Amino acid sequence: MKDETLLDRAHALFGAAKMNYSHIEIDDIYLNLTGYLLQQTLEIYLKHHLEVNGIRYPKTRDIVVLINMLPDDIELDERLALFAGTITTWESKTRYIKNYFLEKKSLETGLKLIAPLFGETWDSESKKNRQHESILNGSHDALTSWLPHCDYFNEISSRSDLSTSSVAPESLEKNCR
Repeated sequence: MKDETLLDRAHALFGAAKMNYSHIEIDDIYLNLTGYLLQQTLEIYLKHHLEVNGIRYPKTRDIVVLINMLPDDIELDERLALFAGTITTWESKTRYIKNYFLEKKSLETGLKLIAPLFGETWDSESKKNRQHESILNGSHDALTSWLPHCDYFNEISSRSDLSTSSVAPESLEKNCR
């Protein structure tokens, strides 16, 4: 993108975090990817505001340090400032500690606190969107929830030699009425 700002990059990172969060039911690794991206989002967002205000910032990933450098006219939600230490840890813990996974509830708090920085909200409506995405992406559980009384679908979806994405829609329509 020509003339990209750090704010543009932070907004893109936030979009990537939300997308990764929509996949947490598929694999726990998406918990960590979401946390890492949320930390990066907030770090880059803060560095943008420091940069445009002419404040040189150190090479740090510490969100608390960056928040404390902000000019007084930039206000952050106090809850975000209090949660900043936790978000800071997501950068390294999610990348370097084997078998470590962030908690879903903690990520949801991060999403709720960071979303307003971009004029967005994160709420239960987002959960409905994740369910629809998993259906579109062929999640077995999501598909079977739409067809709870279809023995044919349950039979073919449990076969190891077939994937649910290879099932012709017309065969489901014919056999699942």
